[in-house]
Amino acid sequence: MKGISKNYRGYLKIFLIILLFAILSGCNGTNPVINSFFASPSTIIAGDSATLSWTVTNADSVTIDYGIGTVALTGITTVNPTTDTTYTLIATNSAGPVIATVTVTVAPIETLTLQPGSEGKDAFVVDDDPDTNRGDYKNLFAGFNPFKHRTYIQFDLNPNPLPVGAVITDARLKLYQDAILLLPGTFNGGLYTVTSNWEENEITWNNQPTSSSDTVALPTLYDTTGTWVTCHIEDFVKGWLDGSITNYGLLLKATDESSEDTGARFFSSDYVTDITKRPILEIEYYVL
Repeated sequence: MKGISKNYRGYLKIFLIILLFAILSGCNGTNPVINSFFASPSTIIAGDSATLSWTVTNADSVTIDYGIGTVALTGITTVNPTTDTTYTLIATNSAGPVIATVTVTVAPIETLTLQPGSEGKDAFVVDDDPDTNRGDYKNLFAGFNPFKHRTYIQFDLNPNPLPVGAVITDARLKLYQDAILLLPGTFNGGLYTVTSNWEENEITWNNQPTSSSDTVALPTLYDTTGTWVTCHIEDFVKGWLDGSITNYGLLLKATDESSEDTGARFFSSDYVTDITKRPILEIEYYVL
């Protein structure tokens, strides 16, 4: 009988030890681990989206606020905040919650406007008068009138006029269309990057600089006077500012000079009657 009682006490002791260990293990379990939680990109502009990515281990549940709700331990989701937003991820198990946050910044769009006066650099050249410089005329011409006309224009971007960390979202060349020549007709033209140096007070048809075949088409111009013509040239401007394209300016000419039978006239930086109608370069950007 004494042997049985002794064995019983031994089994009870082992059982209590196991029970205590189980209780202590439950109270001191391993917390969830948030291996990563980040946004890409972390800075956007209004209307754009960012991607949240996360990896969690040892969690029973994972939630993210702002309506995202319960998610898998590993995943991605797209968010479209309109203001700066901090997202909170909560990973939970029996040991309790662990929290991580990430912020998506919504940067405001800024616009830099360049509209030089008479110090601006623009000129046009004519094949019928190949040695005459026209760097101080109030108008710029492109197309056929009735001879071939080409316009050259360059904006000074040295030093870089944008703040450090600026990301360009758009760039626009704006020319004020004064007339369509040789009516009736439409004008189809393009902008080409210039690839060698030129001087406003020296350029002629015979010494005009070289240019690239890379082009941005102008919108088709009709018999409409007194209107702004806008051309999006953000790739050119980005290249000028990051150094991948040397800034020698732009050439404006007819898309097909062999068949174009009309031309367009614009105001130059030397136009004085209404200085608000001189050529404009607008650069939209945000800062990281």
